[in-house]
Amino acid sequence: MINTEYSNEEGCNQSYWFCVQTRSKHEHIAAGCLAKAGRIEVFNPQMKFRRATRRGSVWFTESVFPRYIFARFNLQTGLDTVRYSPGITKVVQFNSVYPSVPDFQMNELRAIFGDNNLLVFAPQPAIGDTVRILSGAFRDLLAVVQLVQPARQRVRALLEFLGRMTAVELSIHNVTIEQCSPAAYHPLCRV
Repeated sequence: MINTEYSNEEGCNQSYWFCVQTRSKHEHIAAGCLAKAGRIEVFNPQMKFRRATRRGSVWFTESVFPRYIFARFNLQTGLDTVRYSPGITKVVQFNSVYPSVPDFQMNELRAIFGDNNLLVFAPQPAIGDTVRILSGAFRDLLAVVQLVQPARQRVRALLEFLGRMTAVELSIHNVTIEQCSPAAYHPLCRV
């Protein structure tokens, strides 16, 4: 982040990206209100992922930066509009300085998340992964993946049942990765 000071005439009329703090779980509300306010560009990066619940595997969408969004506006003319929008708690500042986020960093972030500001994580199980079964007769049991059939959206896995190892075939959507195999590559499991 850089210090944004407006000492010349040219700087007074330019818009910059700023980090804006929102109320908890109100990122989408704040982004929507700012977008409707006019002359304010908003970036609210989100991720969509599956999580195991009692009902089975459910898709969730959450903000990548909880309680923060980015807004591009002219600090002199748009600060009050941003500060007093629904869902906003404040524009991030240090003492009396509002630091801006450089355009190149925002462009890199926006390129990652695409036009809809959404990144979907749908990791597929790999051979050797330990998975948790989400529903059915084997619910909550752990199994080790032996074969992945992506075209059929199925996996064959071994699980311990009644004191012996049993092979079962499961829907990919009926399992969640509990532990990644050291030999498999998963973007969510490793750096």
